[in-house]
Amino acid sequence: MNIQVVPPTNIKSFIADMAEAYQVAYEYRFGQIDYRCIDAKFISRVCYKRHCLYFEVVEDGKRLGGLILSLIRNGKCARMFFMFTKSELQNRGIATFLWNELRELMPGVKTFTAVAPYFAVPAIHFLVNKCGFRIIEFINSVNSPKDYAKDEINDPWSDGYFYFIKRVSKVIPVRKSKPASSHPGGMPKA
Repeated sequence: MNIQVVPPTNIKSFIADMAEAYQVAYEYRFGQIDYRCIDAKFISRVCYKRHCLYFEVVEDGKRLGGLILSLIRNGKCARMFFMFTKSELQNRGIATFLWNELRELMPGVKTFTAVAPYFAVPAIHFLVNKCGFRIIEFINSVNSPKDYAKDEINDPWSDGYFYFIKRVSKVIPVRKSKPASSHPGGMPKA
């Protein structure tokens, strides 16, 4: 597996795969529906406004998942949008791989934020229990932040979604141990 920026010619299919993954998750929770819980136009509109970057996880030329994010505050904060794994590839470590690679790709980012609809229990579990995000707010029609557009609050997730934050602590470099010959008293005991 590797992570790469989605080529401009593939963004349309990337967004279609993303919308399909959300549709499957929604229908798994609520049953079959005859409309799109989130469509490609909505995803495109949200991301276009924020000058987002598109990343995908690929293996043998096949897309496994991905995410969209925008950098704000001079690159110190990354807002993650629409992280997904293709539904038939769930529970194979793809999202964990994506998260770990993303952190390595962006060492200057000090804060990551994300949102997940209340019905996306696997996404909530992943963000909180595997990545160490904290839930800081439950967004719904009664409690809507000012920095989100009205259409992002009311439709398609009018019943609410969670807002997450992860602050990256300073990385302390690991000290290299001294060679055994320089250890006082000769070889260290095992």
